[in-house]
Amino acid sequence: MTRQTSPQNCLICGDSADSLHFGALSCRACAAFFRRKVAGRRNIFRRCDRQCQVDTGMRKLCASCRYDKCLKMGMRESAVLSRLAQKNQHYKKSVGSSDECEPSTSKSGSILENLQNAYQKLLQARRKAFNITPDSVPQICNYKRMNEVFYEDIKLVMENLIGAMNCSEVPKDQQKVLHVHFMVPFMLWKAATSQPVNSDLFYLPNGDYIDENKIEEYYQNPDDLNDKSGEAAAEVFRPYWKLNRQTLKMHLDDVQLDLPELLFVCAMVFYDYGLQDQTDDCIEMCKRVRSQVIEELTDYEKNVRINDDHSYRVGQIIMVLQAIQRTVNMIHETREISLVYNLYERHSSIFETMKD
Repeated sequence: MTRQTSPQNCLICGDSADSLHFGALSCRACAAFFRRKVAGRRNIFRRCDRQCQVDTGMRKLCASCRYDKCLKMGMRESAVLSRLAQKNQHYKKSVGSSDECEPSTSKSGSILENLQNAYQKLLQARRKAFNITPDSVPQICNYKRMNEVFYEDIKLVMENLIGAMNCSEVPKDQQKVLHVHFMVPFMLWKAATSQPVNSDLFYLPNGDYIDENKIEEYYQNPDDLNDKSGEAAAEVFRPYWKLNRQTLKMHLDDVQLDLPELLFVCAMVFYDYGLQDQTDDCIEMCKRVRSQVIEELTDYEKNVRINDDHSYRVGQIIMVLQAIQRTVNMIHETREISLVYNLYERHSSIFETMKD
């Protein structure tokens, strides 16, 4: 007798499944959906309460909940990216999507308009510096490459973005206080917002990525594959990667900032006050500019959320600052631990920025 196999259903939508796709049993439609979202690197903005039904009839109605379920059922973004790299398929980077400025409601000469223009210059500079083209394929990254990318990107941010945040009325030493305080939070939260919701990949400014599920590969010395220090580094730092995800990434996933909102956060981080070695004059300047930023943010939310509670949204965005600060505190702790275990080199580009 011939044994008949029972039909299998897609773990995402319940339709007939034909095979394992990217780590989960699924139908071709859900596999294609997941592949497109990962390959297109487009953030999926959430417009629901994360309780949408995902089945054959409803799967097209909420891309966010469908993508979440793909990840929950075991699909891995790294599987998509690895296949793209192996086949050298055309891969479009997300220099569009959330990074492209939407039509602005800001006034001419406003803080938001200046930041939008500066940010577009930064994106252009990154494309040139990292040779980003529509055909570029992202590669999994190790710590040496990450440091190279961040060292280069720090210069690009200084040249193209920070100049838009005017602080010329305070002395050079106070400008440096603001610059140093800004760089690490910007590097961390911008990387977090570049990832799709619930992603386990940490994207670098050049488009390459770190797979948080394979963190030992990131810490492996590419020049000596027999070097066991990478395994030790992974054991030491793995809890901090998880904590960063819980502290910052999951918070940003919930809030789902658009680009203007991201830039308002950028300005509030830069014009912080109460910093070490900050003078009274610099504090007063930061308080004044921050008030202008919050005023513009409030006007922006009034214009884009006509039927919603804009004040609640402003409060959500301001709360992001607390998540960023907790993450920065964690990085300071990581730096101290790296010195104890002689692992400073693994994150030197971030640590060096903190002490300049």
